[in-house]
Amino acid sequence: MKSVTTAHINLRHLSIICICTVAVILLAGLWPRNFHINNQASLMPDGSGVRFSGRGIVYSGPLSVDGRLLTEPASLSIELAVRPDRDWRKYIPVIVAIDDGKSCERLIIGQWKAHLIVRSRQGKACQQAGMREIGVQYALPKGKESFISITSGIGGTAVYVDGQLKERRKTLSFPRFDGPLSGRLVLGNSAEGKDSWTGTVSRLAVYNQELSQEETLRRYEAWRNNTVVAADNNTAPAALYLFDEGAGPHIRDHSGLGNDLIIPERFIPLRRSVLSPPRRDSYMSRAYVRDIALNILGFIPFGFFISWYLSERGASRLRVIVIVMLLGAGTSLFIECIQAYLPERTSQLSDLMTNSSGTAIGIYLWRRFILPFRTDTH
Repeated sequence: MKSVTTAHINLRHLSIICICTVAVILLAGLWPRNFHINNQASLMPDGSGVRFSGRGIVYSGPLSVDGRLLTEPASLSIELAVRPDRDWRKYIPVIVAIDDGKSCERLIIGQWKAHLIVRSRQGKACQQAGMREIGVQYALPKGKESFISITSGIGGTAVYVDGQLKERRKTLSFPRFDGPLSGRLVLGNSAEGKDSWTGTVSRLAVYNQELSQEETLRRYEAWRNNTVVAADNNTAPAALYLFDEGAGPHIRDHSGLGNDLIIPERFIPLRRSVLSPPRRDSYMSRAYVRDIALNILGFIPFGFFISWYLSERGASRLRVIVIVMLLGAGTSLFIECIQAYLPERTSQLSDLMTNSSGTAIGIYLWRRFILPFRTDTH
């Protein structure tokens, strides 16, 4: 190693190496550079539902609730008929969510493997620690249509699958809306567009009150027999979608309250998130550990070669360390800001931290193997 470093490397060659290193990092961090992709969500031509075949999203405007409907504290019921395409293992895709329009989803109905996952954020905070969860095993088998009913009130939360009670939590009521149901409905994805689900939704109903077990069973039997349940003032839905339009960008709300759904032509998330915290379900997963390793390894050459270049230009050791750390963190921050607008990438705080760690390791390697052999070390 000493024979290589005693003679100063040609600055021109070193500058080319630095430029190539930065170019490779930018190319990898911003790939694929497609800011506009088609929305992979569409109505089935036979009127049997809305189909999500890839990166798709459907959403409503701000929900409007009839003041004449019965409302109770912390009460909400959701019914949906859903047919998943596959099992999910790398993350939890979102089938239906209620987004507060500000910072995060208040309620998420998703899938993990073949299991149903229902998550709610308590209070106004968006931290992972404020999230409550109910899971129902094997409620979403691949290729099979299931009728899911989730009903929650001050007495707890119950989950029904095909009319049968599968889970009840008497000590858990969610979501805790301060008043009547509010926010926006999001189907097939999270509001940030990073949790795509694939499959078909053929019915969705939202009620601003808790439904009894008898009412839940009656609605399942009506769905199975393809009939309509007559609604009264106590059980009228706040939103009802049959997805029978067959085509077009609009899905009509059959409740009569005007909470129609929109299928945008382009894939356009409702919200962009920059430097989001790591997902709770991704901790220590194989993909998460692999991403951490790649983020660190990718920035080691950045810290090493740019430190070497600056030292050859006569910069002092302290100046090299400060400049290179700022350049590494700044380059990573630039990439993360752009990734927030790339549908197939996610802007995460952990990426900024691991990229900066890789830069620091590169600086250490420069100090260990290059700096000691310079004849004019500052």
